Parts: sequence; C-alpha cells; structure tokens
Amino acid sequence: MSFTRISISIPDATKSVGLKHGPWDIYALSTPGAAHLRKGRQSDDAFAMNMVGSYLVAVASDGAGSARCGAEGSNLLAHGVTEFIAERLENGTVGFMVDSTFENEWRALIEAAVANVRDKILKDNNIEPTTSQIAQQETILRDYHATLVGIVTTEDSGLFFHIGDGLCVTFDLPLNFTAAAEAVVPAACSLPQKGEHYGETYFFSMQDWRSYLRLTFFKPASIVLLMSDGVSSFVLHDDNLLYGPFIRPIAEYLTGADDHNLAAKKLLDTLTCAQANECSDDDKTLLWLSRTIPPVL
Repeated sequence: MSFTRISISIPDATKSVGLKHGPWDIYALSTPGAAHLRKGRQSDDAFAMNMVGSYLVAVASDGAGSARCGAEGSNLLAHGVTEFIAERLENGTVGFMVDSTFENEWRALIEAAVANVRDKILKDNNIEPTTSQIAQQETILRDYHATLVGIVTTEDSGLFFHIGDGLCVTFDLPLNFTAAAEAVVPAACSLPQKGEHYGETYFFSMQDWRSYLRLTFFKPASIVLLMSDGVSSFVLHDDNLLYGPFIRPIAEYLTGADDHNLAAKKLLDTLTCAQANECSDDDKTLLWLSRTIPPVL
C-alpha cells in the first residue's frame, strides 16, 4: 500500500506551522528560550513530523545544554526517528496496529529507529558501531545528549514513546477540571523522567538508553499534546495535573480557529510572552493536535 507523505521540520524558515490533515488540526512550534536569546544562541530543541496516510509521526527533542553537540543531537534524533518510522509505514513494513497488543513490535521498531541514529553519529565520527569498544562509543555519543518525546497516532489510537524529560498528554472536550477549576485532568500521559539529582534526566545517547524508553498507548482523544521540558516545566503541576489557566484559553481559541497558520503564530506568541519566559527561560517546543470526535451512537 502506498501513501502520500508530508514532512515538516522546525526550526525551518518559520518557527511555527499550522495545518489541517485528516481529522487533525495541527499546530507545531519551537522557539529558543529567553536564556539562549540573551546569549545570542539558537535553540537546542528540534521538532520533526511526518504524515503518512492516516498516520502521524512526530518527535520533539531537547538537546542537553551541557553537551558539546546537543543541538545537533536533537536535530539528528527528531528527523532520524520520524523518517525511519515513516518510511516503514510508507513501504508497508509495519503490518501491525497502534495497539498495546503489539507493544513488542512497536518497541522493536522504535528501538531500531533510535539505534539507527546512534549508528549514524558514530559512523560520521569514524567509529564503527559493530566493532568499536563501548567506552569509545560513549565518548562520542555523550556529546550528542538529547531527550526523545515522540508520538505515532491514527484516527483510532495512538502511542507515546519517551526517553527523559518533556511531556505527552491527551484530554477530551469538554475539559475535565478539578474542583477548583485550576487544573485539567489528563486522560493519558507520559510524564517527565528525572534522574537521581536535581536537573538530571536521561538521553538516547546513553549506553543503557533502552531501559529508559517508555511506551504509552492511548485511546482516541480530542486533544493530544507533545512538549519539551521548556513547556512542560510550567504546564505540568503537582499530582500530574495540567495548569488550567494555560490549557483552557488555548483550547477554546483553537477550537474555533479557521486560519491554522495564524493560530499557530498566536500560540507561538503565547509561549514567548514575558509571563511565559518568567515561568521558564528554556527552549520551548510544542505540538498541539486537536479534533472533533463524533459521538458514539
């Protein structure tokens, strides 16, 4: 079976993109954090998305600021993983549904996609992945430390795949608020994964990265969010709830939006406003997917 494939990446000529594809209203944006802008640096975040038939594959990645090539690592990871999965969806290699029944198959596919990126980095540095020593590989790969926040979704189901911090969530409309209406209760989520010490997390470039790869399957939802740590740090509140004053007005605005690119730019303005930068001066990447789910008859 052949599909038409659409590829989108950020950073690109623009920092935001909005479009309609199948049932989804898609808003994707990425921007350097205030801390990087003050230093004249570009973002260490990267974002890539492929749409193949009814499938949507996307990855947000946050390159470690302490890594010499963190920005390059996030860029290689986001593009490499989405392309790897999309190519196999396009050529029919993936013959299984996005369902927890096939968790082993999806894990094997995603591990192969990540391993392919790791191998490319090693080969680009004149290191042969199959014959070099582990210590030699680690010396190279630690320069490319980056997190992985990914999604594969169709009209009927979806899957989050995740290494490190960042956040993936789904919720339905109308929003399910707590009693005080200050927090939104998600339907499904993949939470940030922190290390033993403050500020630590896990990366695809670590030797034991497979042990940190988490898969979360989810059912159809009205809204699906994928974000890097620069956004999740102020969107996620205690008890795994989402900050209502951020989620509610955006959900209401995007529900009635006609111009997808204009709406994406407005969303970008929200993430770069003074109040957002006070909450987090880190790089910010966000994918917001929304759709209307027909009622069950």
